This record gives sequence, structure tokens and C-alpha cells, in this order.
Amino acid sequence: MNDWVEIPLGDIAPASSNGLRKDITEVWNLSLDEVEPVTGRILKKSISDVRELRSAKCSFDDRHVLYSKLRPYLNKVVLPNEPGVGTSELIPMLPAKDKLDREYLAYYLRSPKFLTFANSNTRGANLPRIAMKEFWKHTIPMPKSLFEQRRIVARIKECMERVEEIERLRREEINESESLIKSILHNTWQNKEITSAQKTKLHNIGEITTGNTPSRKIPEYFGGHLPWVTPGDFAGHLITTGREFLSERGLIEGKARVVPKGSILVVCIGATIGKIALAGCDLGTNQQINSIFFDPQKILPDFGYWACKALVPEIINNASKNTLPILNKGRFGNLQIPVPNKTIQKKIASHLNAAESITSEMRSKFLDVASANTAIRDAILRKAFAGEL
Repeated sequence: MNDWVEIPLGDIAPASSNGLRKDITEVWNLSLDEVEPVTGRILKKSISDVRELRSAKCSFDDRHVLYSKLRPYLNKVVLPNEPGVGTSELIPMLPAKDKLDREYLAYYLRSPKFLTFANSNTRGANLPRIAMKEFWKHTIPMPKSLFEQRRIVARIKECMERVEEIERLRREEINESESLIKSILHNTWQNKEITSAQKTKLHNIGEITTGNTPSRKIPEYFGGHLPWVTPGDFAGHLITTGREFLSERGLIEGKARVVPKGSILVVCIGATIGKIALAGCDLGTNQQINSIFFDPQKILPDFGYWACKALVPEIINNASKNTLPILNKGRFGNLQIPVPNKTIQKKIASHLNAAESITSEMRSKFLDVASANTAIRDAILRKAFAGEL
């Protein structure tokens, strides 16, 4: 690697917004929700009237690399193929055209090496963002030759080709399994046993709480025995643990709330709004999650789970349309669910649980494939930026 150098990102690919041409009336308006983690694939292209844009936007074209400074662990890096504007959470990096290939830069920003750096240099507990001072000082390892950079990019693409094909097939299978359970739920909710049942507002049949994040400045608030759940811990029907745990001190001084076993957990803030899970034990949650503990005399926990699942379209539609969609506790509590008798609740929950069990088994196999793909992808990028590809 004698012909390689390491240059600070701020020197080789500084932030640069072009501004919009005065003659255009509509423009591609990119939000973080429309970017797939890891791959940077654009999930949807939204077009906005220029007159309706807020001022806090970055602008870009097909020379830029866009890096999301919000929640860097999601690893969102975009190579735009046309001019547009985006949320101010995106950094519009403009690589020096005679020194740094933009695809080389994008692959590096997605690499395990950079991801480790980014996750170690974040600020903010609730909405972590990469520390910009450290970001711009970070040095990118790169061949001096643009030709060599492009050879490495071509080699990465060649190695990734099979991984991407497997990933595409995995996405299709996941979409099919999710469509299946949605279809079964929809059809079940059209049954007369449901449609004829009286509807009741959530706050009239359950206790609703919103989670909290104890101060990260006091490490003793964490490391205890109570699972503390965030949207990233939602991986199936039942949640019995989290990646972090709260201490007794964190509960008392940190003003965290214990969510009792049997509660329904609903993500009500952010890109994953509408995710639903059932608490399989007592736990705590962060502020992105509303939980509801239904009156056991009226609602069985498993039925409550499926009733909230059926509410997902309303949860999304009733959320405020900010930078991050939000459905507050009050609006959530005003949503309504049908309340049939317990015999019907048990029968419906049993039917849907059986369907969920089958699709969960399918998703488990897909996750094994995803884990293997991630390991292969990481290995390719490690070799690439160590000069071994």
C-alpha cells in the first residue's frame, strides 16, 4: 500500500450544497425514511413543489455522496443519480473530482471500519448524531490513483453481485411473508364476529404510558436486570429482553417506567412507526414507544396485540408529519378497537397466532441468510480498504 494515502474527509470531500435552479418548479425531495440501510437503495422518490420546501434542506446532484449523520448505526449512504434536495440530516459531500472517486467514498462510508468509527463518535441519547468535528477529521485510506480507486470499486461490485442477488431474493420472500400475515389479519377483521362488535377507544380499556430514556451521563442508571426496549429490539411477536437493561436507580432517579408483562408495545415515533410487539415480561421502553396494558376483564393480551396490529394504518395516518412522524399518547389513546366477548377473542387470537408462527419460522430462515450476507459484505469491504482486493 505504498501508493496509498490517508486524507481527512473535510479536505477531500467537504460539504457542498448547490442551491436550486431558479427555473424549476418541482424537485426530488429525499427523506431518510426513503433510504434503505447498508445498501443506500432509494425505496421511493418523492417529488415536491419548490414553493412548499422548508429552508432547512441540503441540495445535491449526481456528483455528491449523501451521508446520514442521524443514527449512524443505520448506515445510510446515498449516491444520487439526479439533482434534488434532502433533509438537513443528510451531509452533501462533494469529492474532489481529480482525487477521489465518489463510489469509492460511498463504499468506504458503508465499510465496517467507518461504521465502527461513526458509532464510537455520536452525540445525543435520544437522537444520536455523528460528531461533526470528528467526522471531518477522520482520514479515508485511498490509493493516490483514481484508476486504482475505480479498479477497487469494480472489484467490490463484482464480489457483491452474488450477495446482492441473494439479498434481492430474500427481500422478495420477506415481503411475501409480510403480505401473507397482513392479508390473513385483514380477512379476519372482516369477519362478522369482529365487525359486529362494539368499538371502544384505547384509553377507555387500558392504561397507556410513554417510555423514557434515563440520562446517559449517569452510567449507574443502566446495567441492571430490567430489559430496556427500543424500536431496534422489535424482532417478532413477543419481546422478553432488550440490548440494554435498567438498574433500580435508573428506574427511580431516571424516571423510567415499568411496563407490565402482557402490555402491547407500539412504536409511535420515527421511521418504524406502527411496529407492534407483546411484552413477554416486565420491561422499560424509550420515548419512541407507547405501551398499553389492557383491562384483563375486557381484553386478552394476544387479542389486544392483533387488535393493535389491525390499527397500524390508522397509527400511520394519524401521526403528525414532521421530520419524524409522531403519534402522541393522546392521539393514540383516541384510536378505537372492536371488543367482542372473550370466547371470540381467544378463537381469533389462536387463529392469528398459528399463522404468525408459520411466517415467523420463514423470517427466521431469512434472518440467517441476512446475517451470512452481512458477514460476506463486511469481509469484502474490509479487504478492499486494506488494499487486499
